[in-house]
Amino acid sequence: AHSIISAFATALFTMLLRAHLAQQPSKADVLALLAHPRLGSSVIAMLERPAEKWTIEMLAQQSAMSRATYARAFGALTDDSPMTLLARIRMQLAGTLLTRTAKSLAEIADNVGYQSESAFSKKFKDTYGVGPGAYRQARTADRALT
Repeated sequence: AHSIISAFATALFTMLLRAHLAQQPSKADVLALLAHPRLGSSVIAMLERPAEKWTIEMLAQQSAMSRATYARAFGALTDDSPMTLLARIRMQLAGTLLTRTAKSLAEIADNVGYQSESAFSKKFKDTYGVGPGAYRQARTADRALT
């Protein structure tokens, strides 16, 4: 029953996105990728399994495309590369985990697909301008004030 409901929800969400984009097309938006009949499955896979060691070949397989066709189709809908999108998904998830859980940095790094805490911390700081520890402290303080 859970699998059927999950598949139905995914299909319904995809249909809603396609209907929305048919009325208001967007070139530089992840919604355009999600709404694409073949690329959407690879973006959903990245969202569902961000810790996976994704490659372009694996993402292309998710979309039932060759590597070259996948790269061309992806590039036609957005200015980001698949790996840039994956990094953005991972960093957004990391930010959420830092502010809403008490998980250690090592656990969060592992949850979002980084083998080492230092590589994760460097990418996080490049993305947000502060390290993960400082980000957590600032967000925790902000939440305490509200």
